[in-house]
Amino acid sequence: MHITTDLMTHLKEENALVDEDVIAKIIGMKRPNQIRRCSPAKKVCEACNKCQYLGKVNLENIISNSHKRQLLNTKKYVELNDATIKLLNEDWMFRPQMRFFRARVLSGSIWANRANGGVLLVNSVEVYGRLRTADSHFERFNIKKNILPPSSLPRSNLTYKNICLRTVQDVDSIKLLFGTKVFNGLAASSIRLDADLDPEAGLTTSRYLINMQSDVNVEIYIEEEALREAKELAEDEATQDIYSFNIIYQLRRLRSKFYHQSTYFRFRGSSSGTNNHTMKLCSIWTYCNFDSSEDGNSDGRIASTLFQDITIQVIKSQKMTTVEENEIVKLIN
Repeated sequence: MHITTDLMTHLKEENALVDEDVIAKIIGMKRPNQIRRCSPAKKVCEACNKCQYLGKVNLENIISNSHKRQLLNTKKYVELNDATIKLLNEDWMFRPQMRFFRARVLSGSIWANRANGGVLLVNSVEVYGRLRTADSHFERFNIKKNILPPSSLPRSNLTYKNICLRTVQDVDSIKLLFGTKVFNGLAASSIRLDADLDPEAGLTTSRYLINMQSDVNVEIYIEEEALREAKELAEDEATQDIYSFNIIYQLRRLRSKFYHQSTYFRFRGSSSGTNNHTMKLCSIWTYCNFDSSEDGNSDGRIASTLFQDITIQVIKSQKMTTVEENEIVKLIN
């Protein structure tokens, strides 16, 4: 029997030969959840200090030992395969509905690192195109001062062909990205499954880091319900939203280029457990709906109301719009 102790959120594995009944009594004692049953972690090969012991992640074991097992036990997961990878890499310009497929299929996915035991549930993903003509908020790739900016473009020697997982640090935050040849997806909301830590929401994901050495150890598992719903979106060329409800909450959390049509694309996906408005992050479009009586007439809430009105007009007309003077006067009053 393998036992993991959780000390200051750093996992340490101890091995012990224990009867099933005895370990069940230990885990069932009224004490902090610091000891739990687990499968052995995959360790670095000491002979060459480069290769990793091969072996698939035991997802069933991960779920049964997770503090979110009650939620996860109601779902089914499949590992990312070649067919789904092909869909994730289909050209954005020729099949625009695939943008919604990507945001939905990745939301609710589990990323498990077989080397260090870290497991992440990604609840929300924002999708960004790679090309300027496809998305004005594309990932920059021009060299400045002989420095190449951080990239989420896939390399050749990865676990999944044309798929890249990467932690990127910029002036604003530490971002966790899912990259393909045609887009990158920002993990906008996530929670660790292997440790009872607070969720992370927004631009920063600092509790689950993936670099160029560790990305080959991460396995990706897709929720079956998300895959089914995403394929339905992919089959409909008229798709404009991921869900028919809470449409404004599907806009990405942006703060610039409001004069660009792509700013108003609804490319933020959410898992089935977080797709209601009470579980969403506030943005410039939705802050006016935030449930608080303390700042009912604050500048921020009024400005958010203006941006929401503009957004509704843009979405309805499918083109950039103008702001009527009387609407501004009304808000000022």
